[in-house]
Amino acid sequence: MTRITKRQIKEDKFVTGLLKSQQFFNEHKGQIILAIAAVAIVAVVVVFFITNASKAEQAASDQYGDANMYIREFYNSFEQDVNQDGIPDGSIENSLVSLNNAKLEYENIVKNHPGTTAAKFATFNLASIALKLSEFQEAEDYYKKFLDKYFISLDFEAAAQKGLASCVESQRDFEKAANMYLEIAKKYPDFSQNMDVLHKATLNFAKAGLNDKALESFKMLEELPATRSVLNDAKSFLFEKKILDPYSYE
Repeated sequence: MTRITKRQIKEDKFVTGLLKSQQFFNEHKGQIILAIAAVAIVAVVVVFFITNASKAEQAASDQYGDANMYIREFYNSFEQDVNQDGIPDGSIENSLVSLNNAKLEYENIVKNHPGTTAAKFATFNLASIALKLSEFQEAEDYYKKFLDKYFISLDFEAAAQKGLASCVESQRDFEKAANMYLEIAKKYPDFSQNMDVLHKATLNFAKAGLNDKALESFKMLEELPATRSVLNDAKSFLFEKKILDPYSYE
């Protein structure tokens, strides 16, 4: 009797496996071909979307650069105070043209490339422009859209909340605005604009006649490394409203 070596056993198993594979393919080749085709289609679709996403990011980035150029023109044409006399040197008509051009570019980004990184910043900037132009409802809508749909950082999130509070303040709902400002300071303790937020909270609580809340905000403001002018302004307003006593205040 001829002895079968281990190598022959391995070869037989390999051949048997090939035969079984061939048999399985013959029996199910229609399904296998369809499965392979499906995988190929999925791969093509994925590559298509990645390529298009990359193109969209590039297009949005280019438009964002154009919009920022108009923003620079806006500041250079109107808000720059070359003579440092406290009076803007440019033409308000020219500055508004630049601002509206920037707005159009940002709107196109949000409309045509909503899933891009540039769309996040464009949405926030549209809200800020509307607030600057005193278009408070539009500003509120964009700030809410930004908060609902996008995230850049906690600082941007807090800034959007601050923008919403400014819209409420513009409608003279001082109590609601003050509570919003105070909530921002508590929720985002590292927010870079908390000095301004607590200053606004103090003034709005005072306007609403909520003296204890005004003092709470003011004490939080005092604990920050706030500038003397901001503290003095808040103190003066609290003195005026008789919430702080200038003779007993330390």
